[in-house]
Amino acid sequence: MMPLHLQMITFFFSFVFGFIFFILIDVFKFITKYNIFIQTVISLVFSFLSAALYFYFLCKMNNGIIHTYYLIAFFLGYFLEILAFKFFKRIVMLFKK
Repeated sequence: MMPLHLQMITFFFSFVFGFIFFILIDVFKFITKYNIFIQTVISLVFSFLSAALYFYFLCKMNNGIIHTYYLIAFFLGYFLEILAFKFFKRIVMLFKK
C-alpha cells in the first residue's frame, strides 16, 4: 500500500502536469495553426513524449502505479486551464476597451 503523503504528491503532480500539458498544446496549436500537417505531427510527437515523461515520473515517484484519481487530477488540471484561459481572456478584453 502506498503512503498517503506519496499519493498526495502524485495527485498534485498529475494535476499540475495536466494543466501544463494542455497549455503547451494550445501554444503548439497557435504556432502551427496555418499548416495542419505540421500541427498533427507536432501534436502526436508532443503527446507521445508527454505520456512517456508522465509515466517516467510516476515510475520515479511510486513505481509506475497509475490510479484512476491520478487521471482525474490530470483532467481537472485541463479543465482549470480552460477556465483560467477564459478568465484571463476576459480581463484582457476589459483592458482593451
